[in-house]
Formats: sequence, C-alpha cells, structure tokens
Amino acid sequence: MSKPVKIIMACLIGAVVLACGGGAIGLYVLGQKVEDAATSPAQYAAVEPGQTREQVERTIGDIGSLGRFTVDRDREPPAPAGATCDYAGSKQNTENGPQHVYRFCYTGDKLVEKKEMILPYTSTTP
Repeated sequence: MSKPVKIIMACLIGAVVLACGGGAIGLYVLGQKVEDAATSPAQYAAVEPGQTREQVERTIGDIGSLGRFTVDRDREPPAPAGATCDYAGSKQNTENGPQHVYRFCYTGDKLVEKKEMILPYTSTTP
C-alpha cells in the first residue's frame, strides 16, 4: 500500500472513531436532558385543578415536548371539552416497566384536569 493510501485510510478510520465517540456522548447528554425534564410523582401530586398554567409550570418545571410524543392520541382517554393539554414524562419510568405520562389539561389559563396515564393506556385521576 502506498503512503498516500495509508494516510487516507488513517484519516477515514480516525473520522469514524471520532463520529462514534461523539454519537455516544450525544446520546448520553440527550438521556440526561430527558431525565432532567421528567416530572416526579411528588411534583405531580402537588398540582391541583384550578391553578394557572404559570403556577403549574413553577411546580413541575419546563416539561418540554417529549411526553406528548409518547402518547397515542387515538387511544388516550378523552380530554375535557375545549381543553388543550400538555404532557410530561414521569421520573418513575423504568426501562422494562410501564411508561407513565402526566397530562395537564387547561381551559384558558386554568388547569381543569390532571391525569396520570400508564402506557399502555390505563389512567388514574386523583
């Protein structure tokens, strides 16, 4: 093998190693962000219907949008008429266990319903 070919091969192998290492670090950081954005059962319990959206967000933090993508909209329990809902993942989720998603439904700026959904689709309402 000629010297230019060896240099090109070494560069390609180095690029692959860097890309794999960067991908692994990226997945770790993404996992940490998901865990940090999750809502604890205690935070969920502290939220009460009648609170404003701002009060709910102060209690549970920024929920992001990941919880919304976990829910099959065709199979979830119906939301209150006219309400818009936000979704939050739960910190009690486990790799092999059921997935818990908290749903917070608002009419205007007031929380009218909170619901814990345990996927696949059983729900509890306090």
